[in-house]
Amino acid sequence: ISKMKNSVRKLAPSFNTHRMIIEYTERYYMPALERYARLTQPDLKRGVEYSHWRSGVYQVWPRVRVVHVQTSGNELKVGTEQEVHAWVDLGELRPDDVTVQLFYGDLDRHGNIQGGDAVDMAPVGQDGKNRTVWEFATRLAYRRTGNHGISVRVLPAHPDLPTPFQAGLIRWT
Repeated sequence: ISKMKNSVRKLAPSFNTHRMIIEYTERYYMPALERYARLTQPDLKRGVEYSHWRSGVYQVWPRVRVVHVQTSGNELKVGTEQEVHAWVDLGELRPDDVTVQLFYGDLDRHGNIQGGDAVDMAPVGQDGKNRTVWEFATRLAYRRTGNHGISVRVLPAHPDLPTPFQAGLIRWT
């Protein structure tokens, strides 16, 4: 009984209905209301434009692919930076329609990235040979030793998209 009371005393402030309602309101309901207003007022023009953009992205997304990834080195010392370039075939999309990210983290014993973080890659320019391929680049600093892995992912991007993951579209290397 003592352990139960102690658990309730420690956990109740964090895990309760009052906190949940406040958190849901601040994180989900109010942003959804603001997004609704932005897309529908003073008229539906912005909402219609967003709908057309989203439909277009769904149609051309199967052609989006990461063509090539190049790094400045395989072995790095702690505190040094690695430059990473990715060439992405966007098909009919433009760099403003996507977010290209470098996903990185520690590797497990099977070579899979565990946990991981992402950093946005900036567009550098178009490939001179293929007008639908764009080059993106970023730098990544290593703060600790160990086996680290990287991957490149492409997500849709639009000011009115609530989350790039909502669309269900993603491309990985």
